[in-house]
Amino acid sequence: MGKEDKENMMDEQSMREHWLSDLAPLSDAAQQLFSGQEVPMSEEETADLLDEAEFRFPKNKPISQSEDALIQEALVLGGPVDADRDPDAPQLSEEKMQTLLGEVTRQLGTASNESVPTKTRKIIPFKSIFSTLGVAAAVMLGFFIFKGDPSVDPGAVAQGQIDTMPQGGAILLAFNGEAQVSELDGDEKTDFRTLEDGDLLEPGMELKTGAESEAVLLLTNGSLATLGPDSQMRLAEFTQKAFEGTEEKVSELTEEPSESQVLLELDLGELVVEVKKLDKQSSFDLYSHLGFAGIRGTQYRALASDRSVRLSVLEGKVAVSKERGGLDHLIESERAILLEEDLQKEPDGATVEEIERIKRVNERARKLAEKIKLKDLAEAYDEINKRLALALKEKELEQAMNQAIEEGTYIVESAANMEMIWCKPGTFMMGSPETEERRKESEIQHEVTLTNGFFLGKFEVTQEEFENLMGKNPSKFKGKKMPVHNLNWEDADAFCKRLNEREIEDGRLPQSWAYCLPSEAQWEYACRASTTSVYSWGDEINLKLANYGFTKKIGKTKVVGSYSPNPWGFFDMHGNVWEYVNDWMGDYPSKPKIDPRGPEEG
Repeated sequence: MGKEDKENMMDEQSMREHWLSDLAPLSDAAQQLFSGQEVPMSEEETADLLDEAEFRFPKNKPISQSEDALIQEALVLGGPVDADRDPDAPQLSEEKMQTLLGEVTRQLGTASNESVPTKTRKIIPFKSIFSTLGVAAAVMLGFFIFKGDPSVDPGAVAQGQIDTMPQGGAILLAFNGEAQVSELDGDEKTDFRTLEDGDLLEPGMELKTGAESEAVLLLTNGSLATLGPDSQMRLAEFTQKAFEGTEEKVSELTEEPSESQVLLELDLGELVVEVKKLDKQSSFDLYSHLGFAGIRGTQYRALASDRSVRLSVLEGKVAVSKERGGLDHLIESERAILLEEDLQKEPDGATVEEIERIKRVNERARKLAEKIKLKDLAEAYDEINKRLALALKEKELEQAMNQAIEEGTYIVESAANMEMIWCKPGTFMMGSPETEERRKESEIQHEVTLTNGFFLGKFEVTQEEFENLMGKNPSKFKGKKMPVHNLNWEDADAFCKRLNEREIEDGRLPQSWAYCLPSEAQWEYACRASTTSVYSWGDEINLKLANYGFTKKIGKTKVVGSYSPNPWGFFDMHGNVWEYVNDWMGDYPSKPKIDPRGPEEG
């Protein structure tokens, strides 16, 4: 075998390592085996090998002949030394090679004429910037939380699972003209927003450029990517191990700072990349609607339209296949291929224009990255992971809140485990019915629709709950389970604000939720609980039904929950103490209202 042939063989070996992840270099285990001792691979090394094999191929299912052949060839790379093999490869006996091959075959299944799609790691990213959907509820003397989106299915959970490996991303170095980004929230994309220089892009973000525009990205693994005019691309997957930040300039790096797995999805337009030399376990893939391209240290350009993709390589090699990790074509330096539906076209020579375009674009990208140091890249990496961790925590909180909505109750730990009840969105008649003896002329009955559900305290706020949070108890009639009283409106509002602070500090409150006093409409909606009578139990009242003081009176407050609840489970909505709301007092309107917040003054 000549030197050039041997180098080509090793290059192709490297391409296979890109997707086989070195199924059988065997490292330390090989060092023990080729000494002639009958020492098997360690359990850890065997598990690593088989885990990777299981990931690359469906377990206990047939694999294609081509994939089977590549497995065997990868294993042979660690076989006995002869003139046709690498003299530096680990030496294993034929018996050991057959044993290893048998174990892999047992795990993967036998060869088949039918190709089976490989599995892919799917990272489900979450957007880092959450909009506040509105204030929310909570009360003085009845507390609440308010959810801003009634269309959300309370039982819904996030689709997919989050990869626990730390994730990297990209820094937007510069852009010309129009560049926008959209994020993923579960399976839903947010609206595109305008980018700014220095923006951080996280896994799941989709980037698009306008006419005569470009966006230059520096990935946290040191690679560069330039998205051309009228193009759209998604940072589909990005996982990367942590690395140390130093004063070394990124432009001087020849290798990536740490192991990474990257998948870019090019929907339309032009993408030019310069990939740093990757670790053996790393990968850098590009997906288009016509297949995958796998790269291990190269400069190349992809130009995608609705019907075809033109792939041009300046230097290095790119593997092209219908399936991720395949090898239908190997595109070498200064070569190109036009990908169409059948992938039958063979590579040809890249044009002078294509080569010059790649050189020019990557040179400009390198100049933009000249001042970036490895410590800057590490800081960006840490910030992206911080955002992703917060987003994951936020998603978990939202899931917990959705579960609480489904169950109909919520516990507020900061306020001595205050119990709250969920009120669904709905429509009711607000105001005093004509049958009410103490009816006020200002309380005209009118239709009110509440489009958002909310939680309201099951009981009036107790002295224990108030003191636990505020450190004081101004009440005259003392008792842990007695309602807190002798408060003004500002005291009630301060309690809500402190509750928000505490629940946020303790990581229990989603960003789209908050505690506050209820609106008068929310309070009455919960008080009436779908009834139309004067009181939730009927039109009459007496001291067996509530603690009130119209004529006869008890003269002091009673323990919360001393009387029967209303149909929705709320206690003491009539009597015991007055309850604050968030509105000014004023005359009711006569026309129907949606989510009324009361008069502007009063």
